[in-house]
Amino acid sequence: MSNLDFSILKTMRVKKGVSSEDVAKATGLTRATVLKVESISGNPTMSTIEALAQYFNLSASELIKMAEKSQCQKISPQQMERGPVTGRHLSFSDLEIFHFNAGSNLEIKSDPKFHEHTREIFYLIRGKLKITVGSEEYELTSGEALRFKALQDHKMTVLEDSEIIMIHHNLADFI
Repeated sequence: MSNLDFSILKTMRVKKGVSSEDVAKATGLTRATVLKVESISGNPTMSTIEALAQYFNLSASELIKMAEKSQCQKISPQQMERGPVTGRHLSFSDLEIFHFNAGSNLEIKSDPKFHEHTREIFYLIRGKLKITVGSEEYELTSGEALRFKALQDHKMTVLEDSEIIMIHHNLADFI
């Protein structure tokens, strides 16, 4: 399991406000085992992973996914121009970020070819939007955000000139 870094458990434990002794007592593990796993010097068994995952209200697979070592990715934004919408686009393998300006009275319907197993987040920096997801409508004003499954039929209507950040992320990547 050399590609795993369970030191995240210490961060989770500290965030929860509990000691390694508290975790050990609750999981039936020894304090030494908890500390060894947190310090990356251990090679935890599956039963240890399952006990720790359960303590933090996760499945074992979720905990393992969180512990996977990842490589940092650095990319540069690309200029984006789609009709009357202009801005910048960042594209990682599991995440896309769009930062754009859109003029009032613009309506953009979702295109299913861009939405496989993703969620979409609209964060409105300034302006006013109406987002329709299925049969429900949500009005966003500056500083508000909306998240939903992007496979749902949806459209964005710009009610006032707006500056928008839109994020597509894979469902499985955000636990």
